[in-house]
This record gives sequence, C-alpha cells and structure tokens, in this order.
Amino acid sequence: MKSHKISGNFALVSGILLTLASLMHYFTGYPAINEMLAKESVGPETSQTLRVIWIFSSITMCLSGIWGIFISRDLKAGRKSAWWQGLLLGTGLVLFCVATQFFGFPNYHMMVFGVLGLLLVVPLLVNAGSFKD
Repeated sequence: MKSHKISGNFALVSGILLTLASLMHYFTGYPAINEMLAKESVGPETSQTLRVIWIFSSITMCLSGIWGIFISRDLKAGRKSAWWQGLLLGTGLVLFCVATQFFGFPNYHMMVFGVLGLLLVVPLLVNAGSFKD
C-alpha cells in the first residue's frame, strides 16, 4: 500500500538523519568536550566519565538511526512488528526532546530529536490500522 511506503520512507529519512547527527555529535562534539575539560578544573574521574558518556551517547544515537533504517523496509511491507518498533523508537525520541526542555527552554538543539521522532510517529499513527503481521 502507498501508506506503508510513506511510513517506510519517513522512517528511512529519520534513520539516516539520526545516523548522520550521531557522526556529527561525535566528530565535532568530542573534541569540544575535551577542550572544555582541559580548560575547566574538572577532576580526572569526572573527565573520564564525561568522555565515556559522550562516546556512549554517540554510539547509541548511531544505532538508533540504523534501527530506523532497518525497520523502514518492514514498514514498507506493512508489518505490524515494524510498526511497533517505529512507534517505540519515535516516541522515545519525542520523550527525550520533551525531557530536555526542562533543563533549559527552549533547547533548539534537542528539539531535533523531537522532529525526528515525529517524522516516525505521525505517519505510523495515521496509518495504524493498515499494518498487519
């Protein structure tokens, strides 16, 4: 169905954008974190923890993007299991966006996660009844 193709294409775009964002997150953000840690009086244990968190979050973002890319094919085929995965992934991104707004509103940088999540969730909810396993 055409609605499945649309949902799959939105998942593909969202996945690609999230994967690319993770690469930017690591390759531009990690050197900036190291520079900031060198300038500030941060202890070695805290510095190591912040570096590990940055690397982990970059890898997690990349894997989430790849997940979106992988499920796009099953969404195009109309599989309900892919629908659930897309709904969970997209909802997680939207909830992350909302949570980060409590730390400093408006946080435009983090709103990108909400946009990517909505790219996944909205087409899935609009076409929810057409997905079957």
